[in-house]
Amino acid sequence: MIIKLNLWCGLVNGQGPEIEVLVNGNRISCFTVKQTELIVDVNIDNAQENNILFIHKNKTDQDTNVIDGQIVEDKFFKVTSIWIDDILLPESFCYGNAKMIYPEGYLKNIDYTPAATCKSDSLYFNGELNYQMPANFFSWLYNYHKEQDLEYIQNHHDRDAEEKYLGYMQESKVEQEIIDLLESHGYSITR
Repeated sequence: MIIKLNLWCGLVNGQGPEIEVLVNGNRISCFTVKQTELIVDVNIDNAQENNILFIHKNKTDQDTNVIDGQIVEDKFFKVTSIWIDDILLPESFCYGNAKMIYPEGYLKNIDYTPAATCKSDSLYFNGELNYQMPANFFSWLYNYHKEQDLEYIQNHHDRDAEEKYLGYMQESKVEQEIIDLLESHGYSITR
């Protein structure tokens, strides 16, 4: 299965972050970004669960340029879209588990646990952005969408909501009606 992750990157003096990409703990690439947009291709085995890890490395205080209290240049990267076998996933899938490594003293007045993770689509500091890809991804995705739709039906006051998503829970007579219609017009349908 081919996964394409579109990245939008911040550059400082024409140079972006150094990014290392690991799949299931094995390094597949390490590069320094030199453009604001790029695509990272990852090939995984869909028969097993996979872990894709992006590591933002070697960012220093000099990699954030501030003028008059405004950040004008910064090294970072953000996942803007994910394609799996040419299927664009919803934007919410761009959010992985992020663990940031903040510069010394950055969070001195904030209660922060360094091991904490959060959901994010970007890294502005050194750290890791982790994506878990379940085995049999397309079956998992179908069930994910089904659960989202059924939750919508259950929690929505739209009286047409159930009709909009009826196909999950009931047998459809439409297939037989189409076959009958085609046969009535002289077509032979083999079953």
